[in-house]
Amino acid sequence: MNGNLCGLSTGEALSRWCAATISNNALSDFATAPQWAQDGKPDFVDKTDPTDQNADSTGCGMAFLSWLMSLSYSLDKIAPAMVALGDAGTLAQLYANLTSDTTANAWPKFQSAIQALPNGVTSDNPFGAAQPVQTASARAAKPPAGAAKAAAPTGDLPA
Repeated sequence: MNGNLCGLSTGEALSRWCAATISNNALSDFATAPQWAQDGKPDFVDKTDPTDQNADSTGCGMAFLSWLMSLSYSLDKIAPAMVALGDAGTLAQLYANLTSDTTANAWPKFQSAIQALPNGVTSDNPFGAAQPVQTASARAAKPPAGAAKAAAPTGDLPA
């Protein structure tokens, strides 16, 4: 990220999203958005936390980026926009730049979306918007469409 966003909550959320996207969600055991929700959902949209060590600020960022992706803003649009904002940028500014809406609407619209989630915030991708990118090695390991499938094991395993 060219030195931008390092050590900040926004940079940590972006880094985690990038890692989750290219690694088939390898960081799911380190989810921070549920902790943020359990701790009362503090507002780290209008302010950036000057650390990458706070589960609440990182969790807010993770949930917010999931929400933006559910609004059809892909990570390849979000990442350069965040980096362009630099260390002083906020998630509200990111929202405004992507949507052409005002920064003042970012937090209330995000909160409304969070409240509308049927199961609440149970992962870092509560809006289910992002799908992992399939890497070349994963594509190579996947059998071609129409290939015969191996017989299912017998015994106690479900068919």
